[in-house]
Amino acid sequence: MRKLFLFILLLLILCGLGPKHVPKFSEQDVYKLPGLTLWLDSSDLSSYEDHLSSTRTVERWNSRVGSIYFENTTAAEQPVRTLPVNNENRVTYSEDISNAVWSEQRGSSGSATEFTEDSATGEHRLDGPAFPVILGETYVLSASFKRGTGSRNAALRHQQSAGAAGWAYIDLSDCTLDSSAATSTTPVVYEDPDDATYCRVVFTDVGNATGSNSLVLYMISGATTISYAGDSSSSIHFTRMSANHQDANSYYQPTTDHALYRGSKGRTGIRSDGVDDGLGSISVTSDIFGAGAKTWYIAGRTEKDQTASMFVSASAYWLSGVAGGNDIRCMNYDGTTDIATSSMNRGETFIHTCWHDGTNLYSQVDSGAISSTASGNTSNINTALNLWGGTGGAASANGTIFELITANKVHGSATRAKVRKYLCDKWGANC
Repeated sequence: MRKLFLFILLLLILCGLGPKHVPKFSEQDVYKLPGLTLWLDSSDLSSYEDHLSSTRTVERWNSRVGSIYFENTTAAEQPVRTLPVNNENRVTYSEDISNAVWSEQRGSSGSATEFTEDSATGEHRLDGPAFPVILGETYVLSASFKRGTGSRNAALRHQQSAGAAGWAYIDLSDCTLDSSAATSTTPVVYEDPDDATYCRVVFTDVGNATGSNSLVLYMISGATTISYAGDSSSSIHFTRMSANHQDANSYYQPTTDHALYRGSKGRTGIRSDGVDDGLGSISVTSDIFGAGAKTWYIAGRTEKDQTASMFVSASAYWLSGVAGGNDIRCMNYDGTTDIATSSMNRGETFIHTCWHDGTNLYSQVDSGAISSTASGNTSNINTALNLWGGTGGAASANGTIFELITANKVHGSATRAKVRKYLCDKWGANC
């Protein structure tokens, strides 16, 4: 009986009637999507490799289909290519205080780690390079100081752009905390696991303004005296300075001439600082969408509680953006702005799908609930396209775009599910 069953199964397979392997939706299938008009993929290095600076800023990002591209020639407003891992460090030259980005005050750096005070009276310190922070977001600040038995100890300050500062005072003789002030958490001091001859201090602080903050490294006299007469010979070794968003890994990430930001699932993304970063295009909405037929997918991550754009056709005609808390929106302008809102988790990778059929606008995050709102044909499809806030970065979302796919067709539920699964698997979203 068993042999008969196997014989019948073999006949079915040979005749093409047996179980069939359903091929997995892949990158090659993206090219076959109905109405495909734009495909930005941050894992495709060739799409921006020729426009990537030494500091990882991206001047131009080319679509994998057609001839559309987004660019910004102003270096200070260019988004940044992230790391392929969840590590980050926003402090440049984190192991070299002799670099000019570390400003010496009443002392000098004789090596990459050693700072020697002069004989002047005042604060003997190193002012670190600026790094971006966002109002209300929490950051982890840390540094390592070499143990010592002399009269000098160390302090780490998180200098905020709005004026407030978090402090930690470290006793270098036994790696203990002498005192602290105005930090979000009590600083922790412990033996540095990378080098037992160093003490490491870590604390968190909440950004009190959107802007540029810095770390300041101090030599201090006694337990907390930051201003004193130097002796021209006392010194302290500083190294492994770090500032990272609280959602990044706690693993220390060394830097040189550029800050490093986290990616997702072993792949890099393109990240806006939420202040003024963005990319603009000479293309207009009609180059990728019809007035009443459109679908778009974004694999991304946001880090800030804000109302800001990720994908936009002029400031009044947003396509996708965040709206405070964990809300993310699909938008269409048919004379008034119509909005369909879904929920995502800030700090986590999401897949946002939007589609519009000329009658209704729909929004879905990952495989969650679909929200909708009535919305007619787009009134103006001749407005310029931008990523984040475009050039000038107005209303720019603080976050990362990993992949963006658009079509001038309404994709059915089966097609949307396949694309969503492809993006979820690729970028590690919780679908």
